[in-house]
Formats: sequence, C-alpha cells, structure tokens
Amino acid sequence: MNMHRGASLLESALQDLRRGFTARAGTRLRLAAESGYPEAQLAYARMLFDANSKAARRTACEWIDRAARQQLAEALYARSAARYAGLNGDADRAGALDDLNAAADAGHPPAETALALAWQEFGNPDALSSSRAWLSRAASHGDLLARIFVRSDGFTGKRPAPGGPKPLQELAMVSRVSPEKIHASPCVSVDDRGLNALECAWLRLNARADMRPSWILDPRTGRPRPDPVRTGMTAYFARRRLEFPVLRLSERLASYANASLERAEPLAILRYHPGEQYQLHRDALGATTLAGDPLRAAGDRFATVLGYLNSPTAGGETFFPKLQIRVTPRVGRILVFENLDDNGLPAELSLHAGLPVTSGTKWLASLWIRQRNLAD
Repeated sequence: MNMHRGASLLESALQDLRRGFTARAGTRLRLAAESGYPEAQLAYARMLFDANSKAARRTACEWIDRAARQQLAEALYARSAARYAGLNGDADRAGALDDLNAAADAGHPPAETALALAWQEFGNPDALSSSRAWLSRAASHGDLLARIFVRSDGFTGKRPAPGGPKPLQELAMVSRVSPEKIHASPCVSVDDRGLNALECAWLRLNARADMRPSWILDPRTGRPRPDPVRTGMTAYFARRRLEFPVLRLSERLASYANASLERAEPLAILRYHPGEQYQLHRDALGATTLAGDPLRAAGDRFATVLGYLNSPTAGGETFFPKLQIRVTPRVGRILVFENLDDNGLPAELSLHAGLPVTSGTKWLASLWIRQRNLAD
C-alpha cells in the first residue's frame, strides 16, 4: 500500500477536475484508490455514483466499504447513508446507525450534526438534551451550523446531556402522517409542524454552495432548459453527496404522499429573491415530456411535497388559481398535493404558481414523487 503515491494521484485528479479534464481525473482517481489510499477510494466512489447505473453504484459502494474498513470517518459517514438507502441491495438501517455513531465518535462534524438532527426527531426532553450535546461537540469541531445553533436563543439555558454526547441506539419511526386536508380532489394538504428549525437551517446551509439558476423540463424533449417562466436558484442533493440527513428528511417528506423513499426524485432546494417566481405550471410531466425524461420508467410525478424552510417577509405564496387556494410560506410548514387524476393524467386543477417574493428571501424544499420506484 503506497499512501504517498495515492495522495499524490488524488491531488492530481482533483486538479484535473478543476480544469475540466474529467477522463484523466477518473483514471488518476482509480489508480489512487487502487493504491489503498482511503481518501482516494471515497473520492473515486463519489465519481462512480455520477454514472447513475446499477453496476457503477455497486462498485462505488465497494470502494466506500474499503475506505470505511480503514476507519476513515468521512467514509463511515458516507457508508451510513449508502446503507440507509440500500444503494447496494436491501436497506440496512441498523448498520447505517452503527456507521453514523462510529463516524461521530471519530469526530466527523457532519456525522455529529446528523446525530443531533436524529435525536431531535424524538422530541422528548432527554432526546433534545442529547441533540444539544452533539451540536456542542460539532461546534467545537468547526461545524458552522452547529455553532450558530449553540449560540442561538433557542438553546439558551439548555444543558447538554450529562456525560457528554450519547450514541443513538435506534432511529425514530418515520410514520405515516395525517396533514390537514384543504381540498379533496386533487388532494391538497398542509402540516404546519412538518420540519423543525434545525432541519430547515441544515438544508439551507448545505444547499448554498450548489445553487444554480432554475430550469424547466422542455415539453418537447423532456430535457432541462432555462425559461423565463421560472426564475430563482435550485440545488439538488445528488446521490454522490451521501448525506444522511437528506435521506431521513426525504423519507419523511415522501411519507406525506404515502410513498416510500424509492419513489422520490433527488431532493431539490429552491431559493427565490425579491421579484423571483415560478409562474403557472403543473408538476406532472405528461406523455410528451415524459417520453424524453431519463426517469420515465418510474412513471409520472404522482405528487409533490413542499417544505418551507423559512418565512419570507412578504410574497412567495403557493397559489392554485383553479382551486382558489393560497398557501403562505412559513418555516417548517409542509404542503403536499396530487398532480395526476384518477386516470393517471395531469390533473387540470393542479395548476399552481410560486408567486413572486416581494420582500426577503424564500427557501423551499421540493420532493417529487413518481408513480413507481425509480429504476436503476
């Protein structure tokens, strides 16, 4: 095992990626991984995930496993997400939690913050105390979000769990929820307590670096393109990011549509500044657009689940003109609605818009649910 050679190859590969030489970067990453260097093994696995095929995913999981067996904390954290989602076979929630605890014990800040988020799901005082303890530890290791929350009023006077951070023995159940139904067909429902402040802040902060101008799917080709109908910025939590909180939150959002995580597209985070909007549209793709869609084997977008990640000062409502329903964005609020009618066709009444933000900024999580599991 030549760690020095692996480190050198990894640095060269990263330079190639910055210059756009992806083919050469891939070759160097593979060689660096084969040298036994765990950081390179993890980086190569992330590149393989971009191929989005079952074979590439299986190989990527094998490389993550090699790096995790060398006790690389970042690899343990990545493997926790891969196991949770069942990216290399059946989901292994117990194994995922073991890896998450191990990564946190090793001082990996994202794992520590992920445990803080997981503890908060239980909601009882002891669990919240454990959440505070993990946040305090993550803050001491440089996690920006943890530092903000530890210093915030929401934690003033609250003491961490005695004895320091505790490992999490089991995950909270992601149960089917019953939001308030405000329209029957298509079904439109709202839950004002779907996400907590820490979850909303985590999604906003972790999406910032990947924000890109929002596009639409071309109705002729099914391919994304820019269009004046949609402004603002979007970031997607791609599979290769392997973020444990994204999977937990995506699974919970999918439960609002009585769907499993396997039917969900990658979670999208949207940001709108004043004047930005998404004009009237339907989330269902329809036969023409679906024909060119790479996810068409999973069917159309059966439902949409929106999670409002902040409360803009003014504007930004989600408006259904044919139903005369207007939903105001409030931090933590969940909006879920159906996109298809009983025949599986785009529902006429699902026409909606994200109205212009007039003051402040609007942050939104969007999860589109397909009719069937996403194909490999």
